[in-house]
Amino acid sequence: MFESTPNKLDDVKITDAEIKPRLAKIVVLGLEGCGKSTLLNVLAKRPEEGYSPTQGFNVVQIQSGECSLSVMEVGGGPSTRRYWSHFTSDMDLLIYVVDGSDKNNFNESKSELMKVLAESTNQVPCLLISNKQDLENAEKCSSIFNSKDLKEIGRKTSGNITILDATCCANGGEGVSFRETVISIMLSLLNEQQT
Repeated sequence: MFESTPNKLDDVKITDAEIKPRLAKIVVLGLEGCGKSTLLNVLAKRPEEGYSPTQGFNVVQIQSGECSLSVMEVGGGPSTRRYWSHFTSDMDLLIYVVDGSDKNNFNESKSELMKVLAESTNQVPCLLISNKQDLENAEKCSSIFNSKDLKEIGRKTSGNITILDATCCANGGEGVSFRETVISIMLSLLNEQQT
C-alpha cells in the first residue's frame, strides 16, 4: 500500500530564479584579407581605421535580446591557420568569409574550410559569406561553393548552411542594414541549432 504525505505549502521556499542569458560563441574564419576584421567592425558599430592583418584574434560582444553573442575573428594568414582548430572546438556557429573578387584563392579557401570542418568535433551551423561584392567580377557564394561543395560542408556541419553575398563596409554604405541582417541570420541559425 502507498501512503501519501500531504504537501505543506508553508514549507515550500520560493525564491526568484535568476535566468541567465544564453551565451553563444561564434567563430569567424577566412583567408587573410577577405574582410573578417571589417565584419567585426560592422558588428561592433565601430569605424574602420585602416587595414592591417590580424595576427591573433579579435573579439566583440553583441547583446540581442536574451542572447549574448561572442564573435571571435581569427587571423587568416598561413602561420595562423594551423591554430584555427583550437578556436573552433566549442563554437556554436561558424562564419566563413571568402573574398569574392579573389578567384585565385577560391580553391585554397575551400580547402582550408574543409580542413577546419574535418578537425571540428562538434557539428554547428555555418554562414558562408562571399565578401567584396562591390568589386568588379566578384563571384557570388553560389558560384564559389557549388552544390557538391555545399553537400560536403553539410555533412561536416549540422547541415544548416546559409550563404550570403555582401559588401562589408564599416564606414557607412550598407553598414547598418548589413549589420542587422548578419545578426538576424546568426540568431536564426543558433535558434535552429537548439531545436
